[in-house]
Amino acid sequence: MKLIPRSAAYKRAEVEADLARSSFLLALDKARGRLHPKSLKQDMNQKINDTVDGAKATAMETARQHPFILGGTAAVVMALLFRRPLMALSRKARVLIQDAWQARKK
Repeated sequence: MKLIPRSAAYKRAEVEADLARSSFLLALDKARGRLHPKSLKQDMNQKINDTVDGAKATAMETARQHPFILGGTAAVVMALLFRRPLMALSRKARVLIQDAWQARKK
């Protein structure tokens, strides 16, 4: 079908082409905005924050459900952190006990 410049079909096709063009340009602007470094950085920060918040919530829920496991884990971590002072304290205690035992034997 050949379109005549001032026919209704021509005008309708012209309007549809304008709508398609504006829709394409809008989508192009949105894509450019999404691919802008600031936008990418903001999206990445949001995703990281969501992941961290989810992990925190999961950890808190697990801690509420299993308090003894949490206490045991905390004790192990503290023992690892303070192993040298604890070892020195236990050596001193052993020496004091041995000295007291030797004194008692005499």
